[in-house]
Amino acid sequence: IMERRYTQDPVSIRPWHSATGIAVADAKIAAGSLEDARLWFRRVLVRDPLNPEALQGLATVLNLLGDTVGAEAVCAELSDINDESC
Repeated sequence: IMERRYTQDPVSIRPWHSATGIAVADAKIAAGSLEDARLWFRRVLVRDPLNPEALQGLATVLNLLGDTVGAEAVCAELSDINDESC
């Protein structure tokens, strides 16, 4: 529902979109569905590309999937936006 309404009312939806997507991704990690978690973090980052929690989560999932190069790239992006490291 949030996806359908986002284009009509982004100001109301935006704060909930990232938090909800990250919560779903975290639940997917807990369930062992790493590919699904990766997709959910990426979905959040489409609308909120500088979200540090989503970037950190994506880097973690990429590492767990064995994509260390991808994880390092995400960590570099995170470092560029707010001086945090993975």
